[in-house]
Amino acid sequence: MSNNRCILLFSGGSDSCLAALRLAEEYEQVVLLTMTRKGFTKLENVQAQVARLDRYFGVSGRFPLHFLPHDRIFRFLLYENYFSNLRKYGSMLLSHCGLCKVAMHWRGMVWALENGITHIADGAVRSSSEYPAQNEKIMLKHLRDVYSSFDLRYENPVYEEPSTEQILYDLRFHRRLDFKRTPDDLQLLCDQQILYAMFMRHFRTRYSLEEFEDRMVGLYDSKLDMVERMTREYRERGADSKLAPLLEQEVTI
Repeated sequence: MSNNRCILLFSGGSDSCLAALRLAEEYEQVVLLTMTRKGFTKLENVQAQVARLDRYFGVSGRFPLHFLPHDRIFRFLLYENYFSNLRKYGSMLLSHCGLCKVAMHWRGMVWALENGITHIADGAVRSSSEYPAQNEKIMLKHLRDVYSSFDLRYENPVYEEPSTEQILYDLRFHRRLDFKRTPDDLQLLCDQQILYAMFMRHFRTRYSLEEFEDRMVGLYDSKLDMVERMTREYRERGADSKLAPLLEQEVTI
């Protein structure tokens, strides 16, 4: 597919590192897209993990890294049609982590279309399904359909793995087993993640996971429908589309 290349949305964490290893078994080149915006720190950790991937395979160039800002798209998703959405979805609008992931996928989708790569993946895992972007019902199924509408294949190669840490340790990619939340956990950090933790503390003490999913799915369906419409308009109208001014260019870190 696409000259044997694929795209991976890459944070440098254990899930996305294992996804990179799995994809490298199938593709000659795994293009790593790391999204950046205000509040994201430790971008150097991502570069360190790419260097580790290169050392693991003994070659360089199999994992080209690109940093793509997504501030504008994220702000647009947060605030478009805000008061109408507030009346309809209420405090669901505070699920910033999920909306940020919608923005990441949107930017990655456009990058894939512009660069002629038809396969895109991420490191989503079922064990983190309290996050919308890793939940099949809230977001993943619909997201897969949106990608497919543009003839793009989207998948989650490590979704069913119970412990990506264990597998990376067994593969000798990591030298220690329990490295999450230690200095050896080299990944992108978000200073605002605590906001989503507070959001979840409020909802998960009141609702079961199934009830939480039922409340969230309408919001994410509406956002993903909009992503599909605006992306289609962008492909038809280019610079005259509503999406065009929201697309920030790649940056060098």
